[in-house]
Amino acid sequence: MARYRILVVDDEPLARQRLLRLLAASPECEASVAPNGEAALDAVRRDRPDIVFLDIQMPGMDGFAFLERIGEAVRPVIVFVTAFAQHPLRAFDAEAIDYLVKPFDDARFAASLARAQTMVNHRRLGAVVRDLVAPDAGSPKAPNAITAAQDDEPTELELGERGVERVLVRMHDRLKVIPVSAIDWVAAEGNYVRIIAGKDHPLHRSTLAEFETRLDPARFVRVHRSAIVNVERVRELREVSRGEYVAVLTDGTKLKVSRARRPRLELLLGGT
Repeated sequence: MARYRILVVDDEPLARQRLLRLLAASPECEASVAPNGEAALDAVRRDRPDIVFLDIQMPGMDGFAFLERIGEAVRPVIVFVTAFAQHPLRAFDAEAIDYLVKPFDDARFAASLARAQTMVNHRRLGAVVRDLVAPDAGSPKAPNAITAAQDDEPTELELGERGVERVLVRMHDRLKVIPVSAIDWVAAEGNYVRIIAGKDHPLHRSTLAEFETRLDPARFVRVHRSAIVNVERVRELREVSRGEYVAVLTDGTKLKVSRARRPRLELLLGGT
């Protein structure tokens, strides 16, 4: 069973106790607590937790200031837990994996924990890949296809012409062909991209900009510096604050849309 080191950061004792109780239902989780940002900094540097459930409003140092202090090198997966509903865009800009607004029920917490654990697993896979795969490693060639990886090492891209039609994904001892039309969206993860296609989330060694050049620009659009979306998956554009929009996908996923990229998305969705 995979183990997850989890840090709960909240200045309210009752809030910490509830999170610890919820985490106790997951035997794979090893949880510790910090009552404020300064204590949390020490805990992150000392214990290197995989996941942090982080309050925003805390005396002395709020959650956003805490994230600025820890930097990128040791940053765990972040889930914000707060009574304030007005900061989700700022939270996602800080690359939080989720935003829990108090009060939340046990099922909502369980879903958030599962999402965070999945991200930890992806990071661990990426670390193994970077250690084991040589920069110039080759890959099986397939015409007009992408070779990526699912639960295995990412391999090199073999794309051919722009507007590829399928993705060849390695899944343990087999290769699975995923039509590009099945891709919901693509997320940047440092020097890698994560291809989200239903239940498949293969990791591929490529920058988002490089990957974007191989997709059909009439079907896929960059909506943010960290995301490309299949326009057929966009259910609606929703204004969350003045001039700030998110794209709501058919599965309920919400992706921030930058101001500069929104006109292109609206055009592909049938706007003028």
